[in-house]
Amino acid sequence: MNQNDKPDTPRGGAQAKSAENRDRLPLRLQRAESVEMVLSTGMMWRSASVLEMKVNPMDKLNRKILERLQQDGRITISQLARELHLSHPSVAERIRRLQDSGIIERFTAHVPHEKVNRKVLIIIQVGELKVPCREFEMQIKEEPAILECHRVTGSFSYFIKAAVPSIEEVERLVDKLTPISRVYTSIVLSSPVPHRIILPIEETLEDV
Repeated sequence: MNQNDKPDTPRGGAQAKSAENRDRLPLRLQRAESVEMVLSTGMMWRSASVLEMKVNPMDKLNRKILERLQQDGRITISQLARELHLSHPSVAERIRRLQDSGIIERFTAHVPHEKVNRKVLIIIQVGELKVPCREFEMQIKEEPAILECHRVTGSFSYFIKAAVPSIEEVERLVDKLTPISRVYTSIVLSSPVPHRIILPIEETLEDV
């Protein structure tokens, strides 16, 4: 454990000192419990020890923070602190550093496509383009049914993932893409791995 990551001590003087320190926080930060609220206040309280923290963005504690935030983006700082046996300010500072370094880009909600009347998930392989790449990309960016588009190597130029409400909408999308490219469309029957959180490789992390 990093020498500046101070574990929470649930009893005695340490608990009283923690409460005293928390009372010194700005009122907005005292009331902020969620990760999003703490980061959005723009007022990060730091003790001298937290200011001097030398945190490796890819140590095992930060890996656990990334894992829990991807599992539950609404988890509170207090809950994370209890799970990691760290102080509230230490966890908040680690999250801020992960965000500042670009490892955490944003906090979002995961919405299953079938729950919003887009029951048909399709994969489109785009072969020969009939227009320049930039023009093709501009056109597909304007299509709301397209969830992802990846330019790739190999026999195809792009892989596209789209979600639509019906087979008729699949046909509409194919008809829209056909004048500008050669497309090969597959309907997704099931998704054994629909979504997986992404974490740094554990063997490359430093012990804390």
